[in-house]
Amino acid sequence: MNSPDESQMTQNLSGFQEALQSKKAVIVSKTTCTFCIRARTILESATTDVAVFETDQCQEGKQILSKAQEETGHKTLPIIYLNGKFIGGCDTLVKLEKDGDMYTRLGVARPADAWNGSTSKRKTPYEASFLWFPHTVNIYPVRCIAFLVSCTAAVVCGFYEEEWAAWVSFALAMDFIVRFIGGAFFSPIGAVSLLLTAGFKEDLRGGAPKQFATFVGICFTVTATMCFLNGEKIAGLVILCGLIGAAMLEAVFDFCAGCYVFGWLIKFGLVRKSVNQVFIDSKPVLENAIELVDDFSTKLKDPEKFSLVELNQPKTAADVKVKRFKNDDHVRRSFSPLRYIEISDFMMPLGIAGLAAAWRSAERQRNTHRNGYGPEDLWQIIAYMAGAIGGFMFLAILVKTCVYPRKIYKEITHPIKSNFVAAFPMLLCILAFLYDPQDSDKHERRARKALFWIGAVLLKLLLLYKVSWLVGNRGDDELVTPALLMPLGGCLVASLVAPLLDVAGETHYLEVGWFFFGFSALLSLLMFGGTFLQA
Repeated sequence: MNSPDESQMTQNLSGFQEALQSKKAVIVSKTTCTFCIRARTILESATTDVAVFETDQCQEGKQILSKAQEETGHKTLPIIYLNGKFIGGCDTLVKLEKDGDMYTRLGVARPADAWNGSTSKRKTPYEASFLWFPHTVNIYPVRCIAFLVSCTAAVVCGFYEEEWAAWVSFALAMDFIVRFIGGAFFSPIGAVSLLLTAGFKEDLRGGAPKQFATFVGICFTVTATMCFLNGEKIAGLVILCGLIGAAMLEAVFDFCAGCYVFGWLIKFGLVRKSVNQVFIDSKPVLENAIELVDDFSTKLKDPEKFSLVELNQPKTAADVKVKRFKNDDHVRRSFSPLRYIEISDFMMPLGIAGLAAAWRSAERQRNTHRNGYGPEDLWQIIAYMAGAIGGFMFLAILVKTCVYPRKIYKEITHPIKSNFVAAFPMLLCILAFLYDPQDSDKHERRARKALFWIGAVLLKLLLLYKVSWLVGNRGDDELVTPALLMPLGGCLVASLVAPLLDVAGETHYLEVGWFFFGFSALLSLLMFGGTFLQA
């Protein structure tokens, strides 16, 4: 450690110039920056001949920072010098430590517990983000999430007097909670953001500060929801306006207010300084891996570039027929809705339609007991949403059948994916339940029955096919999965919807419902038996 006199000497611009000449290591730093904290920890563990200039505490901190940035062209902190020569920031220092060059430049022996690849020992324990939140995040999806959050909150603020505004605020709070636990992948807003920003090059940031910012978002949205539900709508409006302001700062200017507060928590000792160590130490490795993947992906786009010629081998016809490997990142970057949409994706509108059906059933009870907070027509809004998404996907599947017929054929003949074909006729049956025309309108009643019969007949045929397949492939036990119960469940749904199609005084569809139920109950003995034996 530096002596008091020496430390005092280094608190101004002249002391900075002197330190560059006399010290082995010089760091221009900031007390709230986790990268600066990590760089200081690495250097001080290697040598005591280190001068640290905290720009937010030095007498001439701004002048020191300006001079260092002007001389080096390095705009971020920390700015690190070894033996009077600028080397870069924390990422560069981590690489030098890993390679051992840092100890060579400092003229000290490499300690036994230093970084040595896979067998690394650290004096400071690794700490990742809380729960399953990733310790490294890409800033572009984060900023897109902030924009979508601000748009959602703005809708609530614009209609804050409406009863449904409280439920949108509640949904936003649940989205924050899901992202706090597992990151953007499991969140609806996060998943959309990952898709929209798939083409952008990664810009990695620490996960811990972003998780804290997400926690702050939870506090905002939960408090606003409670205010709305308790009639304090103005208070909820003010809170969400604050959330919009913070989210727009992140989305437009890349300024994270939660991360800024997180830095001060580190400075005051309320958060451990090593909280971002996993991200900082792994960032150079991750960036190098991203560059390798990008280079590999570029070569795969042109098979002519991906050949044995690079290995000084003669070129063959097999080189241009190489199987193109695709991971999740490749799929997102080459995103084509028409190419990658699948019949099994009808599970999404099916789930939404199921929610609308459940809400409609609950609405009937709510009409008797008027104590709920939900809007009376919410189930209709959800039903329209399910119908719109389902209609769009149906048109997309039709186009894909014409453009990529082989992909559709592979899906409907796949032993497991083919079970989810039942999602589309199940959706039609539930929409027939939700579509409740006036009794006097014969055309609308016919349209409702048409939806039911199309879905019910398809489910019956699919169930017969699956039972026949199950009987004829008794030896393929690995292909017997609970997904086989999808067509059976669809027929049971049809049996419940059928009686609701009868108008007053009719029982024709009640008999149809019993037919579907009896047929499904009989075949369920075989289906349940096969799947349970496999389990």
